[in-house]
Amino acid sequence: MVEEDITEEITRSGISEPIKEIPGQEDVMQPKRYPIKSYLGPLSIAKREFTANMKSVRMVVLMLLFVLAVLGGAYGISGLSTSTTSLPEVEVLAWAVLEDDDGMGYPDDLLVLITDGSGTPRPNVKVEYVDYEEDEDDVFFEGNSNSNGAVVVNNITYAMLGTYSIRVTYEGEEIDRARTSYALELSPKPAYVLAHVLDLDDDNVEDDVLVMVTDGDGIPIADVEVSLSASNYHNNGTTDAKGTVTFRNLMAGEGDPFMGFSPKKYDVEITHSGSISTNTLYIYQDDESMTSLFEFEGPDEIIYFVASVFIMMLGPIIAISLSFDSITKEKLQRSMDFLLSRPMGRRGIIVGKFLGILSAIALPVTAINLLAVVVISSVTNKSPTGSLVAGFLVYTVVFIAIYILLQQIFSTLAKTTGTAILSGIAIWLIFNMFWSLISIAAGAAMGYQLGSDAWIKMNNQIGLMNPSGSYQLALAYLLPVEGEVSILGVPGWLPPVVMAVWLVVMFLLATEIFVRKADS
Repeated sequence: MVEEDITEEITRSGISEPIKEIPGQEDVMQPKRYPIKSYLGPLSIAKREFTANMKSVRMVVLMLLFVLAVLGGAYGISGLSTSTTSLPEVEVLAWAVLEDDDGMGYPDDLLVLITDGSGTPRPNVKVEYVDYEEDEDDVFFEGNSNSNGAVVVNNITYAMLGTYSIRVTYEGEEIDRARTSYALELSPKPAYVLAHVLDLDDDNVEDDVLVMVTDGDGIPIADVEVSLSASNYHNNGTTDAKGTVTFRNLMAGEGDPFMGFSPKKYDVEITHSGSISTNTLYIYQDDESMTSLFEFEGPDEIIYFVASVFIMMLGPIIAISLSFDSITKEKLQRSMDFLLSRPMGRRGIIVGKFLGILSAIALPVTAINLLAVVVISSVTNKSPTGSLVAGFLVYTVVFIAIYILLQQIFSTLAKTTGTAILSGIAIWLIFNMFWSLISIAAGAAMGYQLGSDAWIKMNNQIGLMNPSGSYQLALAYLLPVEGEVSILGVPGWLPPVVMAVWLVVMFLLATEIFVRKADS
């Protein structure tokens, strides 16, 4: 009965001959007959991911936060730039040394010198030695500087050295406190080498050092050869009639252009009339200069700060938030089987998802970063270095791409979206919050003092094992500074290479893990 109905239907349709089997009909639906689909498949998935993310509320909220942080930070920090302000002229400086003024055989007398910013003596300036830790009204000594700008405080006890400080009052205002230095044995009598951090070249950055050489009476010693050296820095000069010599742009020698001048211990050698003396000199940033710690010389330093703080914090969060469910969602909604049945390889699925998420993030993030550069340039009235801007844009995209791939690995391995996002947050916390603890622990195990050159070198090298650290070091090498700068332990070519290795390794891992899980 069924056969008769079929025959009748065929006759009614005008088909008089039986249907013949088409040769190769069983291969018509095979992907190999339509190879172009295997290439277009990842692109179609990428388009779907891009569209879905761009329309999501999640993306809108994240981009609003990114705009507020990056643009707000760029505008606010640009207001601190020293390119728009001028540092005030230094009117009074206080220099202090411990000496044996009364000939008792040990240095228990304090010599205080009062000069202007060029080392010229300032007479009749009020100097007090007061207890700042217990009671500022407890004044051990009070006097005025003489014609040489000198004041001597006798019989300072070692207990007082720990609690008392020098208070200098000029024209009714407290303007300075001084740290003490010790004598160098220089024939025919002891000499004292003192230092202040100032802006001596009018570049609105306090990264220059004024060194003074004086005798025990506060009289400057001229024609003294002074050599100043540290791990990355060496320079020398000769004191003038005021006993002073200047060393400019020490921050370039220190290799720390972001934070400006780096206080540390220097080796100092002075030579006078054939006599040579060597010692160590601790050069600190002055107390009143600490308020300028977060002042930036120009747009390059501001861009670096924005990248190191806001983008390093928010970039991974955006990547994690938009990719944590890229695979688990397909498994939970049972749409993974449909994707696996499409005419393309397993790797095409994960590649398409990666490209879709990355493009959805990269386009608005790059636009916001470009706008931040414009804001910084407008506020500072200076244009940033082109290579730094290019590196800022490119490295940021690579940095975000690494975290997308990391999160896709977790999304593939996790059985629930909750597990996936918690795994991403955990790796973000490790790389961005707890990584410094690893450096501290490693330094302690190696016996390195915190902040020493050996510890800094090790810290930089450990940072390369972290996508965030590699990103920061890669940008640091794009900062233009005077002189040859070398970040301790890390050559300039290495951070970008390490970032590329991170990207390739994470890509290979993400695709391989997905293929294995899909086939299992």
